[in-house]
Amino acid sequence: MENTSLKYVAGTDGTIRFTLTNSLGEPVSLIGCNIVFKLGLLNNSTSLISKDCTLENGNICKVELTHTDTKNLDSGVYDIMLIITDGVGKISSTGRKRISTESIIN
Repeated sequence: MENTSLKYVAGTDGTIRFTLTNSLGEPVSLIGCNIVFKLGLLNNSTSLISKDCTLENGNICKVELTHTDTKNLDSGVYDIMLIITDGVGKISSTGRKRISTESIIN
C-alpha cells in the first residue's frame, strides 16, 4: 500500500481503493485472498470499522464505506490497515497507515 495522504469526510458514502505493491513497486495479485479493511484510533488495536473488501482487476482492493459506517467518527487522524488471508489461510497485513477525517459541514 502506497504511503499517501488519505482524507475522508465522515458521515458520507465513499469508496477507497488500494493497490498493494511488492518491494519493486509492482502490483501484487490478490486473487483468492480475503481482505478486510480496519480503521481504528491511533496506536490502538481496537477497530472502529471492520469491512470486507472486494477486488478489481485482481490487484486493486476496494472498500465501500457508507454514511452509517463513518457517522460516529470525529474529525481527526486514524490508523488503517488491510488484513489479508490467502487461499491456504496464511494471514498478513499491510501495517498501519494514516487517514484523516473531516466532519460534514452542515
